[in-house]
Amino acid sequence: YTLCYSTQTNCGAANDPNGYHSAAPIPGSSVSIVVPAGGYADLWWHFTLLSPASVPDSVSAPSLPSPAILPFYRLYKTNIFQHFYTMNASERDDFLKIGYVLEEPAGYLYNIQQSGTSPFYRLYHPGLFNYLYTANTEERDIAQKNGYIYQGVAGYLYLTQQTNASPLYRMYSASKKQHFYTMNVLEKDNAVQNLGYTFEGIAGYMFTSQISAVAPVFFQTANALNAIQRILNEIEKILPALK
Repeated sequence: YTLCYSTQTNCGAANDPNGYHSAAPIPGSSVSIVVPAGGYADLWWHFTLLSPASVPDSVSAPSLPSPAILPFYRLYKTNIFQHFYTMNASERDDFLKIGYVLEEPAGYLYNIQQSGTSPFYRLYHPGLFNYLYTANTEERDIAQKNGYIYQGVAGYLYLTQQTNASPLYRMYSASKKQHFYTMNVLEKDNAVQNLGYTFEGIAGYMFTSQISAVAPVFFQTANALNAIQRILNEIEKILPALK
């Protein structure tokens, strides 16, 4: 129901001389109006509860995913020289169905942003069949202007060196028009020296395994336990003298 239309921003009962707001709704009815330039139209909607039993007493908020360090799956399709990377297992399986081969994980990323991490954006160029992954927002925006389609955040990585995190190297082949990412230094060197790729720098820092990601906490705990053990040993040495 159109309550009123005018240049006013607040159309109340005083501007509803025909009583449209209180009128009974007519199913299937419609009305056409012309709103003045710079004007406003207030619309009222009528709702009818058909089944009270279907309305829950309370609505629970959807549960959020827990922070986790997941494999950054790497797949390859030979005929187009294309590497594809994803943390999404369902997406990985879909690409396997269309001819991609699963290789070793490129590394391990956070699925939810953690302190010190940055989004790793994914873009795709349909004309070049090339996937671009970058943590640089300026590069992301420029790529979109050059035909790349933004596909969201692939995961979260560090932009600076962290304990037990290693660099993810980025390369590009002008002839294949494809990007390539790896944490393996030997693989990086072979791609540059023998496969025609140009080294473009470090895309970020990721964990080489899920174990390496929790290792810092493990070693801190182990060091603390060792310190406690040394103190206990010293106490044990002086106990006989105290007796």
